[in-house]
Amino acid sequence: MKLSFKNRSPKTIRRFFLVSYLIVLIIAAINASSILYFNAISNDQCAWRPVPKRDSVLLITDVVPGGVADKAGIKDGDILLKLDGKSYNAIVPTGWITAVNAVPRGGSMIYTIERNGEIFETKVEIIKVFNFVFLGNLLFGVGFLIVGFIVVMTRPDGIVQRNFAYMCLLLLLHFGFLQIDGGTKIYFYNAFIIALVFFGRAFGPVVFINFFTHFPVRRNREKAKRNNITVLLISIAAIAVMLLNQNIFYLPVWVLQILVNLPAGFFIAGLVMFAHSYFKYVPAEKRKQLRPILISSFIAISSYIYILYLNNTNQYIIFVKPYLLLPGLLLIVLPISFGYSIFKYRLMDTELLIKKSIIYGTVTTTIASIYILLVFGAGSLLQDYLGHSDDNALGLAALIIIAFVFDPIKKRVQNWVDRIFYREKYNYQKALLDFSRILPLQINLKQIVDSVVDTISTTMHIEKIAGVLFDEKREGICFSRNIPYELCNYSREPQGILALLDSRKAPINASTLVDERHYYNVSDEEIEKIVKSGIQLIVPMVVKSNVIGFLSTGPKLSEKVYSQEDIDLLFTVANQTAIAIENARLVEKEKTLFKVQQEIKLASTIQSEWIPKSAPSIPGFDIAGKTIPAEVVGGDYFDFIEIDDKSHAFCIGDVSGKGLPAALLMANMQAILRSQAMANTNTINCIEQTNKLIYTSSTEEMFVTLFYSILDIKNKILTYTNAGHNYPVLFPKDDKNMKMLSEGGLALGVQKEVNYGNCSITINSGDVIVMYTDGITEAFNRKGEQYGEERLYNAMFKCLNISSQDIIEYILEDVQKFASGIPVHDDMTLVVIKCLE
Repeated sequence: MKLSFKNRSPKTIRRFFLVSYLIVLIIAAINASSILYFNAISNDQCAWRPVPKRDSVLLITDVVPGGVADKAGIKDGDILLKLDGKSYNAIVPTGWITAVNAVPRGGSMIYTIERNGEIFETKVEIIKVFNFVFLGNLLFGVGFLIVGFIVVMTRPDGIVQRNFAYMCLLLLLHFGFLQIDGGTKIYFYNAFIIALVFFGRAFGPVVFINFFTHFPVRRNREKAKRNNITVLLISIAAIAVMLLNQNIFYLPVWVLQILVNLPAGFFIAGLVMFAHSYFKYVPAEKRKQLRPILISSFIAISSYIYILYLNNTNQYIIFVKPYLLLPGLLLIVLPISFGYSIFKYRLMDTELLIKKSIIYGTVTTTIASIYILLVFGAGSLLQDYLGHSDDNALGLAALIIIAFVFDPIKKRVQNWVDRIFYREKYNYQKALLDFSRILPLQINLKQIVDSVVDTISTTMHIEKIAGVLFDEKREGICFSRNIPYELCNYSREPQGILALLDSRKAPINASTLVDERHYYNVSDEEIEKIVKSGIQLIVPMVVKSNVIGFLSTGPKLSEKVYSQEDIDLLFTVANQTAIAIENARLVEKEKTLFKVQQEIKLASTIQSEWIPKSAPSIPGFDIAGKTIPAEVVGGDYFDFIEIDDKSHAFCIGDVSGKGLPAALLMANMQAILRSQAMANTNTINCIEQTNKLIYTSSTEEMFVTLFYSILDIKNKILTYTNAGHNYPVLFPKDDKNMKMLSEGGLALGVQKEVNYGNCSITINSGDVIVMYTDGITEAFNRKGEQYGEERLYNAMFKCLNISSQDIIEYILEDVQKFASGIPVHDDMTLVVIKCLE
């Protein structure tokens, strides 16, 4: 079982494991609640054995002194004739067992007994067996599931960590389902559980063996691959034989027992591999970290073999001497020891905050206790109210209802714990987030670099930090604190760190890179730089899908590893830094060109750098945009912003004023709008935050009109906010009733606090939306007349059936004909969205 996560983000990997773990855990909980409580095995505290030459009676033996059978007057050697007046086939005693198991908790049956030729009836109380063996196996699987979940959530990008998470998941799939409840009458549910269990049996052994070829040391890779293939073939063959049993042939009981326990056998083989690696390959000074696992492996294997021995020597042990099965609970020491060694010694480069675990554990245990009480209480109330008793469906309904009710409570408790007990972490994350919001407004390159280094170093208590910025020739400019310059930068070879950053465009955990250099195809020279520099995290600066530099951070002074929250936050800061750096570079260009009096050329260059070179390709839509700058460069602007694979933002704007200041404000606004667009999927929130930042970063006489919209691609719904811009127009197909898109508020930068509105419209097939700036409608002819909205609308009605790009060209040509050679005095910008049929 191998899923490729090489090019997946940590968030995607976490989501995959979270969903997988939840599905298996929920189904295991339902199955366990049925086996341990709702459909628990019945017991009369004696054993039934076949009677030679008598096919419809059973011999009673092993009567427990003081048990329910003994109290009913039943003795060893009695013959059981009937249960509640019914007789069953004794050769295959399924009927007898089913009849007893059907008795509800606290119920009883009438036994018809033959003793020394005399026949009599006696009432026997039926009790329910608590299955300690199943509970031990279940706790074993759940224990590993918890440890595996924490490991993979901490380090989702590590191969060993993911292999361990796979193993933990499949351990629960095997040990948590060694006994399956067949009483559910929902066919799909039963089929799903069976398919899930067989999936675990097929791939579990491979994953078990594969993990122990990587842990605690790596073994021969080629040999490991051959072993995996062999184990997989054996597992599939075993499943095939089990499926054919009783259909084509009958297997001896001992063979069937071997096949059932085959995954456990491979897991034990993996533990033996672990012991072999421990004594042969692990250095003596590192054995202390692994010793708890070694000792608990011996205990768990002994416990498992002990239970197998008891069940195979006396199949009635669970009924007559269940206390002998209690050592089966010792299986839980193995996942506990794994968790202890992993988190105490950071065997897989993970960290578990003990304080946080205790707090969360205490709170979670309290909530879980209340949760269980409410489940059984709600189940009882439903049974009393509906007049049913011992109804499994009602118990399941209660379980689901309480689960939905408790989920919000769990989230509130987690937030409360973070705020109260982790104020320091909460504070530095808030400080970095606030800092990242104001970064795009800074325009001095040295100031940006120094403030980023200082802020990260002081808030997160990091002594070693460095950054590299790439210039136009992709040469690296390094700024560093406590890291030698030669160790800050990396080569541009195909097997280099920079090539990996360019392909992933996501943070890289340095320890993962060092441990798994072959997986990431990184050269030894680059790895040596990382080791010598003490770097723990490499975070790229990404703007417009281009990596313009990166930040490298060393260990925290607290020696705590970077949490995923830390990594996500640093990535946000790095990307905001990239925007600020790009802005700063544009400003530097402005100053240089201004000195040689090339203001117009510079403004035009700045404007062209920020305008999209091509329209996005969105299924079901034809999109085009174009701007024609005037002789004196103004501040027209349009942009296409991909928010995610389901939605896309479209905007058009006009900055007041002319020349370089307008172009710079336009560039600054685009940087702000892009950062806000990715953080706010609601048009109102996005525009309100953008307005505040524009207000604080521009002079009183400057403002921006902006039309901002988000397209729901699947549902073809456009949600927009119009901030004082010319009203875009929706032209329905074959319909003269145009719709003006006017909902919104004031232009940006006029007032700091503005309450904007928004509106959503459905775009039908053939509909066309036209966005434009006032350069179109305010174009003059030789008579001094303006082109105006009415001429624009009439021109649109003549060209609705052609492509978006052709519509733009048609309108621009119509404006030029109207102007009759008069030079345009303002920028002309058009964006057309057409819904294809």
